[in-house]
Amino acid sequence: MPALRPWLLASVLLVAGCTSRTLPLPPPVVDRAVPTDSGTIAVSGFALSGATVGVFNEDMEKGVVVVPGGMDCDNRCPFEAEVPGVAGDTLRVWQFFATSNSTFLTVEAP
Repeated sequence: MPALRPWLLASVLLVAGCTSRTLPLPPPVVDRAVPTDSGTIAVSGFALSGATVGVFNEDMEKGVVVVPGGMDCDNRCPFEAEVPGVAGDTLRVWQFFATSNSTFLTVEAP
């Protein structure tokens, strides 16, 4: 089998990398993160169409996952989440897409 020319190999790797689903998504846009009187932090902003948003309080090690609302939102789908926390806590906010080959476990609470 003949060796691939370096430019051809580089082109194949570039195309394969561009179609990969493992590339990280940019974070959602966070417009507001405000502590509430009930011991939570209200977070709101915009996410990509079809994405799910995770909000995790690194100081309390607690978080939530929310599905943005809206249809046909042109990748500016509004989301709102409340996570346990107080002023000064560090929050991690990200968005992700579930895939058809994702696996999950369903557990019923007693």
